Amino acid sequence: MSLDLLEIKIFFLELVKSAQVQLKSQLPENIETYIVLTLSDVEKGLKVPAEPLFDILSTAHESNAPESFHSYKRLGDVSLFTLGLFPEHVSRRNLSKSYFRAMGQMGYSRAGNVAERSFGTEFGCLYHDMADFFDESEKVIRRVKGLAPFKCERL
Repeated sequence: MSLDLLEIKIFFLELVKSAQVQLKSQLPENIETYIVLTLSDVEKGLKVPAEPLFDILSTAHESNAPESFHSYKRLGDVSLFTLGLFPEHVSRRNLSKSYFRAMGQMGYSRAGNVAERSFGTEFGCLYHDMADFFDESEKVIRRVKGLAPFKCERL
């Protein structure tokens, strides 16, 4: 029996809310929703990306607005979810967690800038919020992992 997408979203929403209670933190609703939707999507095939963060950043710098937005967003997502779900990947490769945090915050911030110029202020605000709440979001995602362990396909 397979779960439908709504059940998966509800499952992750409950985990995200439980994680926040345990951490005594409260993410803004837009960030909470973003995390739930991203976890619901990656649940289908959760992997640590093989592409280095610098390559994602380079692609963003070399692209026009729509493509650069997606690359900057990807930089933020890869950094955030790698630190939250697979911190051992970062440690095992002797990579700096502060490097991942800085790249993730920069990715979301620049995605917000591109989104504001291309799509409007409301759309850009989400990504600026993601940059501002990066550290707290990472902690919540890490706690979610502890509540419902994930299988990583590639490290």
